[in-house]
Amino acid sequence: MSYPLPLPKIDYPREIRAYFDWHRQQRIPLLLMSKYIDKPVSAMLVDVDGDGGDLEVVCTGMYEVRHGSDLAYAAIGSTSGGANFLASGQMRAKPGTTDRFTLSFPEWIDISQSRDSFRCSAQERHSLHFSSVDPHLNDIICHVENVSLGGLAVKWDDRCCDMPLLNSLTEAGILQCKDNKVHLGKLRVAHITPHAQGHLIGLNFEYVMPKEFGALVLQAHNAQYTTGSNDTTK
Repeated sequence: MSYPLPLPKIDYPREIRAYFDWHRQQRIPLLLMSKYIDKPVSAMLVDVDGDGGDLEVVCTGMYEVRHGSDLAYAAIGSTSGGANFLASGQMRAKPGTTDRFTLSFPEWIDISQSRDSFRCSAQERHSLHFSSVDPHLNDIICHVENVSLGGLAVKWDDRCCDMPLLNSLTEAGILQCKDNKVHLGKLRVAHITPHAQGHLIGLNFEYVMPKEFGALVLQAHNAQYTTGSNDTTK
């Protein structure tokens, strides 16, 4: 049985700067999010000023930022070890430009335990259906607790039926969200944690992640990390 652990938090400015310096040197774009854009955009770091508290990025698709003052941002970057880091703060357009923006130097960054593993709460009341091609004719229904680009966690009611085994494959799953459904295929049971009257079960993709699920996760990231919430436990 596996239990969720908090993501490592780094709050020493010199160490934070080292992550951004590596990112800039490798010319790897950040994945930048704010409430004024429908989906994350790629932002290339061109300057890192740890002392002055600014990061300068170049990106397109952020035109609405020019019409306001400071705006909350969240950004996902890469690490030299193959994991990811999450940063947040305030951003504004650079005067006299159309594609340059300054980001406030983050007070801390969270380092993921594995690539694309940032988890956040499901923004809507989603449910996961097993054992059926139609979610309305299902055998098992689980409510979704959180999502990530690697998978999702669901609440399993022990009174419902036998719980799947750790590291086993589930039946094909269908994610139901409002009037839409996303076919996820079979999922691998990654962890099982006691929770209320049942368990919280972490499920990872065994095959390719559906594009529709990736879009849902990025929307949830955008909503959570640009509203002042920094709860990234998993």
